[in-house]
Amino acid sequence: MACPVPQRVAHHHGGVFHVKQQAGAAAARRVCLVNAVYDPRHTTPQEALAAWETLTGWAAGLAAQGLAVTVVQRFSQAAQWTADGVRWVFVADGLPPWPRALHGLGQMVAAVVAARPQVVHYGSFLQPLALRRLRRALPQAAAIVVQHHAEQPRQRLTGWLQRRCCPLADAFLFTGRETALPYVAAGVLPDLDRVAEVMEGSTSFTPGDRAAAQAALGWRGEPLLLAIGHLVAGKDPLTLLAGAGPVLAARPAARLALVYRRTDLLPEVRAQLAAQPSAAQVDLLGELPHHHVETALRAADLYVSASHREGSSYALCEALACGCLPVVSDLPPHRYMVGSVGATWPVGQPAALTAALEQVLAGDRPQQRAAARRQFEELLSWPAIGRIASAVYATALARRAAVQ
Repeated sequence: MACPVPQRVAHHHGGVFHVKQQAGAAAARRVCLVNAVYDPRHTTPQEALAAWETLTGWAAGLAAQGLAVTVVQRFSQAAQWTADGVRWVFVADGLPPWPRALHGLGQMVAAVVAARPQVVHYGSFLQPLALRRLRRALPQAAAIVVQHHAEQPRQRLTGWLQRRCCPLADAFLFTGRETALPYVAAGVLPDLDRVAEVMEGSTSFTPGDRAAAQAALGWRGEPLLLAIGHLVAGKDPLTLLAGAGPVLAARPAARLALVYRRTDLLPEVRAQLAAQPSAAQVDLLGELPHHHVETALRAADLYVSASHREGSSYALCEALACGCLPVVSDLPPHRYMVGSVGATWPVGQPAALTAALEQVLAGDRPQQRAAARRQFEELLSWPAIGRIASAVYATALARRAAVQ
């Protein structure tokens, strides 16, 4: 039976993608999450899942909404089990972990069809042929949703396949609708009408005592600013240092800590610091083990990013989860994630960063930290992601019914 077309328009309201449905519109009950690539370094399914917090988090978030969830995962070996209401199906189809074209995906597609899903949630734009195989194999009433994970539209053959195959899907998930604009410009998506906003992953980080966290790490700063990102051009550490410099100079007790792994611009960073009066207030910490990142974000007052492009930002998500105030470059995913919390500032403009930092530091810090945590819980936590995704699935099903 065809479902009525939902009365809804994708729009912003506090950064949340809303779905308004007519009475009787279909709600998804059976969802299949599909991941067509894997890391060959993982030797068992259990080892793989321990590393794939995003995949397990999505499954748990959807199951908490009352959905029957099946995960179909390509892997080096086959396995099946059910745990916590989620059915896991690992398919060994003989293909290499990172195939370019994904021609021979018969076993994976068969596993998806066997799950009898109403909605198939496919985790990449980079395997367009798999979308065509799924669309041909699934019942016409089944909806396909594709999730963006920071990929850019491709050129040549893959780009041509994206333009041919991606429009077969019924909805596209991006962290911020405007993040999808490069796909519209490339002709992969005709417009933003089928684009829904949802964060691609979440975290289990929680707030903690700031003074205790600083003591545990041996850090200090009043206030303490923290930046987590490679020292590369796209993360723009030079603009970050130039913008933070006046803020540090005006506050002798303030400090800026930079956490990074790649060091491409380390000589330039050191040269710029040598010319800044506040150089002694900047700590170049290098790489920080991830199990210490939660403590670092609890210790910090502000999380600062000067990035030029993001698909989303796990570090920003973790910062909000810890109640750390964001002062981040004005990018579509950043705007979606922070809402009215903290501040955004134009990319590449040090003076704008200085003003944004001063604006946030002038506010009521405890109230701002509480607002940051609320933003995380309402938009970026696993329960929130499950709730938002469930609504998107319902809209995709209704859209699918309308075109049959």
